[in-house]
Amino acid sequence: QAWGITPDIAINGAEAVEKALVNDYQLILMDMQMPVMGGLEATEMLRHAAYDGPIIALTANLMKQDVDTYLAVGCDATLGKPIDKTELGSV
Repeated sequence: QAWGITPDIAINGAEAVEKALVNDYQLILMDMQMPVMGGLEATEMLRHAAYDGPIIALTANLMKQDVDTYLAVGCDATLGKPIDKTELGSV
């Protein structure tokens, strides 16, 4: 609220894809570990469906190979969990 945004929450990757394709989001914070469909697959699906907005991967896996994988499927950046508000504001 301090940033003047209203978040919309998806409970799994499939719902995230559905919501992103019907809403005009300015930013997606994509959890990489979700039930039904994970963040990697959801991001790939959004990019194949021509979603071109920013997608930030949220993950506890910040090893270089993991981050490279997130970027390769279409994430624009990666943030570690728990989310640091200062770091989020600088992405």
